[in-house]
Amino acid sequence: MVLLLSENMYICVVQISVNIMEANTLFENRYRLSKAMMYDFVKIVYGIKTYILAFALILLCAFYIWDIAYWKGDTVGGVVMLAILLFGLMAISPYFTARRGFKAMRKRTKALHGVEDPEVCFEFGDRIVCHVNENVSYYDYSQILKYKERPHVIALLLSKNTGIMLDPQGFTVGTLEDFRRFIEKKCLQVKKRM
Repeated sequence: MVLLLSENMYICVVQISVNIMEANTLFENRYRLSKAMMYDFVKIVYGIKTYILAFALILLCAFYIWDIAYWKGDTVGGVVMLAILLFGLMAISPYFTARRGFKAMRKRTKALHGVEDPEVCFEFGDRIVCHVNENVSYYDYSQILKYKERPHVIALLLSKNTGIMLDPQGFTVGTLEDFRRFIEKKCLQVKKRM
């Protein structure tokens, strides 16, 4: 950009964009948050517990329906229709739970960052540094409780429903295999499920 002060005087201003990366960065993961990543993360968070709960409800309803049919002598057709309806609803309930979680996550992301798919950069060195648009946050390795992978996301879970999302193809410094070994050594308390 050139600023003209008078006919003979002008100032040339050069804007330089510098990528500030911590000196001790061993791994860097850059990505633009996508729907596939969010959906996989929600599946990790709601994961197996939702399916176990649905299965338990199916068993409970099956026992109740058997009780009605066997002890009370109700018609088989009505019991079968009720069973099909209940089993169908419970079988698809994990899908709707994950979908509701996905929508809530997108809404929170837009409220925090102004866009639904912000650009994210994680740097792993002495600590974890997260850059999301203009915001910077820091995490310690001792906060990581679980490590899970799905096709579109690596999740470092910090609590039951909070975590760090990484793109498996997003490593610009280091590789995925080296990162797995690094997390395994750095976070001894981590429950790993790949």
